[in-house]
Amino acid sequence: MNVSTLKGKLSDIDLRLLQIFIGVAQSGGFAAAEIELNINRSTISIHISNLEARLGMRLCRRGRGRSDFSLTPQGEQVYHATKQMLDYLDGYRNQINAIQSQLTGRLKIALPDDWLEMSEACFDLAPVIARFKEIAPRVDLQIVTRAPNEVDFEILNGKADLAINTAHIRRPGLEYKPIFKHKSFLFCGPSHPLFQYPEESITETEITSYDLAASSYKVQPSTYDLISMFDNHAEADHMEGCLLLILSGKYLGFLPDYYAEAKTAKYNLRRLLPSRFHYSAENSLIIKNGTQANAVVNIFIKELNATMTRI
Repeated sequence: MNVSTLKGKLSDIDLRLLQIFIGVAQSGGFAAAEIELNINRSTISIHISNLEARLGMRLCRRGRGRSDFSLTPQGEQVYHATKQMLDYLDGYRNQINAIQSQLTGRLKIALPDDWLEMSEACFDLAPVIARFKEIAPRVDLQIVTRAPNEVDFEILNGKADLAINTAHIRRPGLEYKPIFKHKSFLFCGPSHPLFQYPEESITETEITSYDLAASSYKVQPSTYDLISMFDNHAEADHMEGCLLLILSGKYLGFLPDYYAEAKTAKYNLRRLLPSRFHYSAENSLIIKNGTQANAVVNIFIKELNATMTRI
């Protein structure tokens, strides 16, 4: 093959066209290749024409029957050169898979302690872990769960390799890659005075006159703006603590939608002015700056990204 005719880098599209060409050549024609490639004849013809235009040469002679199909002399050369290249790529892929299967060590993942409830509604991590284990079977996994305000410090202190957490605050030295968002709304319990109020009679002023159960850790500015509207606060570092304060009937509190759904049914919670009292939070993959050089972490991130593209 005259390399000068293939201008520019070999793209994924070029590889796909070359694979189709190999399939046609090995099948002995367009019609026979339909089943092998699972592509209709007219589409195969278009692909081959595009490849011929890309290479600047005619690769095959078309005909109605199998006996009427043949490769041109240049097509024969392209066929053998392409076979060599694809065989090399297969060998390269096998070598990489072998290297990955030899990866050892431990991957430590830090998650918020309500992850299972979050994952049911937002993002299922189990398929990512399963695929990672298939690729790197000798790597040991360790998962630790912490209160949301503690997860980031597992990375900073070197106790975890990566984490998934609500990115209320972006801490120096960490890299945040957004994965999904969730919303939080304001709730009261069945013994709170507002529980019996008609919806149309509840005002912002009325709501903010009551005490609020708030997070004991720093939150993003939009969340702080809502919390600061209330004069008196109680604090909790876990959602269970916040829920307990709400159920006392003495406090209102913000709960994330994925958590509140089941709790609302169980405890008869009431959501208050959702159009006004809500905020969104971004959940991110968190790694330490420079961690991407770690092959084990890179494999997990790759599988995480692949799962995200399928949902």
